[in-house]
Amino acid sequence: MQSLYNNSFALIIGVGNDLPITVKDAEAFSAILKDQNRCAFASKNVMTLTENKATKKNIIDCLDTIASRANEESTVIIYFSGHGTENPDFYLIPNDYDANDINNSSVSAKMFSSKIKSIQSKKIIILLDCCHAGGQAHFKDIKAPLPSTILEKFQESSGQVIIASSRKNEVSWTDIPYSIFTNALMEAFAGYGSFEEDGFVRIIDLAFYINRKVVERTGDKQHPIMKIKDITDNFVIAWYAAGAKTVIPFSTNIESSNVRIIDDNALHRRKILESYRESLLLIEIRISEYINYTDVPMQLLKSKLNIEKKIVEWENI
Repeated sequence: MQSLYNNSFALIIGVGNDLPITVKDAEAFSAILKDQNRCAFASKNVMTLTENKATKKNIIDCLDTIASRANEESTVIIYFSGHGTENPDFYLIPNDYDANDINNSSVSAKMFSSKIKSIQSKKIIILLDCCHAGGQAHFKDIKAPLPSTILEKFQESSGQVIIASSRKNEVSWTDIPYSIFTNALMEAFAGYGSFEEDGFVRIIDLAFYINRKVVERTGDKQHPIMKIKDITDNFVIAWYAAGAKTVIPFSTNIESSNVRIIDDNALHRRKILESYRESLLLIEIRISEYINYTDVPMQLLKSKLNIEKKIVEWENI
């Protein structure tokens, strides 16, 4: 089957070293994107760098490749799972870094931002599950999930979304077989949390779902954050069932009883209503952050009305 997403590109990085779960995270997320029964990205457009392939040179080369092939209509996904550090500038730590020469052996925020800026796409999604050196076995300690240099460059661009796995003063929890953040991310790309039920994964749906599930599964200990620049609508980033509208069951060992699709109609309706109501609350919280109601982005208001409509529909079934 020829993929609808031949104009979509992804760079998936799982550094490994002392964090083997980053490799599992990267490989699993890459597989979801390339699965021709799910997201159906063209395999040639999904570049996966793990362990000894996740070098500084390979990371830069892959970003340059995407920049040379992507156009304004492309969808671009950049995912990084590994260590990050501030020294005092922020760096993404590749597999081959030299602790005695971090400036030359790591990917600085300035370099990373410059490479992202060279990609001429209106839809760029940056997913950072990066952790500070010294993370313990049961969590990944994030000290700077959204470094200032990246945010400065982010403000100069348009059509970009950055989702980081936790706040600056929090840790990023892991589980078996994947990290909590990446597991929720994969569920979102598998269609869980999609409001429209039309076969597409949309960016705001994905962000709300990830936030809700990570907070829930860590007992309110981890809170993903999202930064949006010039997003005019809840744009599509992938299929969730290769063009079909029915979500294909996806489950892992993490809260599997709640993740999988349940056949019992009453329980299924309750879960859907619960999801819609939680999403409505998140939207209302975001709206409340604006001092003047007239400043609220139109897409937020449209999403609020749409979810309220869905709640009424499901309550009357």
